[in-house]
Formats: sequence, C-alpha cells, structure tokens
Amino acid sequence: MNLFSADLDRITFADIEDFLGLKGPVEHRPPEGLRIDYKLKEPADFPEAVAAFANTFGGLLFIGVGTVDPVTKQKHNVPLSLPGETFTGGDIKARITGKILAQVTPRPDVQIGVAAIVPSQPDTAVAVIRVGPGTWPPYQFAARDTVRIPVRIQDTNRQATVREIEEMFRRRATTTETTQERLSALDVSTPLAPPVYYEAADPGRTGGSPSTQAYQSWTIRLRAPLRVRLDRSFDANIRSVLKRSEEHTSELQSLRHL
Repeated sequence: MNLFSADLDRITFADIEDFLGLKGPVEHRPPEGLRIDYKLKEPADFPEAVAAFANTFGGLLFIGVGTVDPVTKQKHNVPLSLPGETFTGGDIKARITGKILAQVTPRPDVQIGVAAIVPSQPDTAVAVIRVGPGTWPPYQFAARDTVRIPVRIQDTNRQATVREIEEMFRRRATTTETTQERLSALDVSTPLAPPVYYEAADPGRTGGSPSTQAYQSWTIRLRAPLRVRLDRSFDANIRSVLKRSEEHTSELQSLRHL
C-alpha cells in the first residue's frame, strides 16, 4: 500500500509494515529524507516537522518506528523495527490533530492514520501523519517562546532563509485554490501577510461623483477590498496624456476623409 495516496483511515499494522519493507533487506527500505521522517516516541515538537513538510513538498511523519540498531546502538536513517508508541489521553487522532492545530499556523493539510500493534491494546500504536504541500505558506511553528518557519532539507528540519520565505509568499499568491477553499482557510487561520498579487475588482466601472473619480477599487485576490487613491498630479498628467491622444486620433480620422 502506498501511504502517500492511500486512505489512512483504513490502514492496518500490516500495511505500514509492508510500506516500510521490514520483511525485506535493509537496503530496500525507504530512508528518511525530504518526504519521510521517523520518530520512535512522540516528541513534544513533532508539529515542527509537520510545518516543515507543509513549507516544502509535503511528506509522511511516522511515530512509533525504531531506527536504532539494538545491538550496536547506532542510529540509522531507515526503519529497523515497529515497537509503536504508547499514546495516553483517549483518541489518538484527536490528540495529534489538536497538537498540530495548536502549534502550526495556518492550518496545514494533514491526514492521520493509526494502527494498533495489538488490537486488544489500542493505546500502543504506530501513527502515520501525511502532510500535503502547503497552499498557504509560510507555515509557522510556535511552542512557548519558540517561533520558527521551518523547511525540510534532506532528512532534517531547519529554519527557512529570507529568500525561502519570500518564495513561500510567492507560492501563496499564485495558488490555484478555489474561492470556497480560500475563504475556508481564512476562517480557521491567521495568515502572516496578504498576497502580493492584485487584480481589478471592477475594471469596467465608470461614472461616480467627482470626489470618488480619483479612486480605483481593487481586491487582494479572494480577500477584502482595498481602495487605492491616485496621486492628484499623477492623475492630472494621465488625463492630459489621454486627452492629447484622443485629439490626435480625431485629427487622423479627419485627414482620412479629405
């Protein structure tokens, strides 16, 4: 089963074991990297990995997967065992979701699958968190006094550079989400800044009182209207250029009739 696309609500322990290739040779198992991360225990800051995936290309975060050789005690970047994690506090999916929503802004596209090691002990399980590539970046991780905008670089998470953050805002501005998706995102998140892409709200609008003719109505794509007042001298110059252009056109039309 491909956990990058499968329905995570239906996954079983055997599905995870098969995806990780634990019954095959170590060299054939998927290593940690740009889109995969393994955690043996549930770390307090695991939502940072979620934000990093969302800011980059998306990915899978596994909790309850061992990567340390029990004999040599050396850590590897491939799965070696599936001991699972003991989650306390009831519904595992709700617990993980709540922690992500509390520490990652805006809300990332996340799906969670949980498979118990032993059906009779549902608290001990392997959790799979699938993060989609974010359509409203940058995604910010915040926990107490720690605030970061992480990105995924190979098999690690690190703070984004200024250039990388600028690129995230560019991605946000050119997203192809539908209007309803965009408005839903606004209802449940607090974006760090508005998009920089503008489009005319009513390019064919004419008329209006003299006091409002110097205004143009715009919208920040699928967001709130923004009125922009043109500088008076600039406005006068533009009107003068347009008038001269109209007079020139009129003269040319008169010459054609001679």
